[in-house]
Amino acid sequence: MKYLFAIVKEAMRNKVQHISCHGSKTTVEEWHTPDLQGLYTRGSYRTKGSALGLAILILILVALGLSGCTGTAPEISNQRPDLVVSAKPCLAAQTFKAARVPQLVAGNTELAFDLYRQLYDGEANLVFAPQNLSTGLAMAYAGAQGDTQAQMAKTLYFEMPDSQLHPAFSTLDQEITSREPAQYISANALWGSPKDSYLAPFLDTLAEHYGTGVWNMDLEDPEKSRQIINQWVYAETGGWIPDLLPPGSLQENTELVLT
Repeated sequence: MKYLFAIVKEAMRNKVQHISCHGSKTTVEEWHTPDLQGLYTRGSYRTKGSALGLAILILILVALGLSGCTGTAPEISNQRPDLVVSAKPCLAAQTFKAARVPQLVAGNTELAFDLYRQLYDGEANLVFAPQNLSTGLAMAYAGAQGDTQAQMAKTLYFEMPDSQLHPAFSTLDQEITSREPAQYISANALWGSPKDSYLAPFLDTLAEHYGTGVWNMDLEDPEKSRQIINQWVYAETGGWIPDLLPPGSLQENTELVLT
């Protein structure tokens, strides 16, 4: 938990207080998680804590960046990633009571205040999007097992079983996006490597409750991957985030990116 807050705080200090949508120079080598093999048929994250840290950092920067700025369009890449997605349709929203949305909101609010206490320095203006942060991490949580799952649940205040947690997120998201005249923009996605195989239950959860899958691309080519992700985020946010990932923000050993 302290590493999550440290990465968020560094990202906020370096960029968001200046209302910039670029990434942070924060290093993540100190982030160590024991087990995220639920995402894959092989345990690629057992010894790749830095890759997971980078993924979570990128997710955080998207959530924070939605506070808004506009600018020029990102660099164009001709490479087109493939979406690995379950054939199962996105499930319809339940009622708030049936989906236990009030319990979910209470947990998300606790996380938001935890982050606020860690991030606010008493001087600079502070703007961040805890709902996007919670949702994106819930997508990663869908693939976690063992100690990692337990640690994430404790840190993120996920107190419901998976069978109730993900429907609650889906119901809440559909409710927020349907409200008018306000516009809620959510740009959550997972970007992985074609060399990894994803388990069917993980892909089913992403499809049924988050309406997505995993975008496969050549992450071993960091610059092209960076351009593709920037293009997608730019389009999905209506141009509010033109350049999420600055040059050098991805590395050749990056295995999973969350946005």
